Parts: sequence; C-alpha cells; structure tokens
Amino acid sequence: MKIKMILILSLLLISACSYQAKTVRYYDEDCGAIQKKFVLTKTKLNLMTGAKSCHDDECKKMLLVRVVGAPFVGPISAIISGTITVVGNTVYWLQRKVQCD
Repeated sequence: MKIKMILILSLLLISACSYQAKTVRYYDEDCGAIQKKFVLTKTKLNLMTGAKSCHDDECKKMLLVRVVGAPFVGPISAIISGTITVVGNTVYWLQRKVQCD
C-alpha cells in the first residue's frame, strides 16, 4: 500500500511540467551559415489557476479535471515532443549535410 501511494505522489510531482519542442537558430562556424535545431523545453503547469475564485460547480469540475489529468500531461508531452525533436534534428542534420558539403 505504501509503495502505491509513493508511486502516485511521485507521478503527481513529476507531471507538474509540460515539454515542448522549440526551433532555435544558431550560427554554424564550420558551414558559415545560420542553421536550425530543435531543443526540448520544460514548462511548469499551474494546476491551481483560479482556485481561490472558484465557487460554482462547473469551475470545481474543471479544477478536478486539471488535477486528475496532470499525471498524464508530463509523460505524454515528453514522448510527443521528444519524438518531434529527434525527427526534426535528423531532418536539419540532413539539410546541413546537403548545404555544407
């Protein structure tokens, strides 16, 4: 029972973040041109936004959905954004090979 509770609490704490793939431009000295690459960024989720001013049932339901759904946002966004980052960087690497060689 304790192990299950620790697992649930750690999932809630870990998942307070969302991950995004962002494009960054940089100057490549070897190629002598501006190149692009993807980086994975982390954004903290604010689960309790508007919790103090929440008085009606609809607002309370939305707050409950946020808290219950939070454990799934972090891992799912990490998988999707991580895949986008890997695939995107592979494409950028191939473009660099064509442009610079």
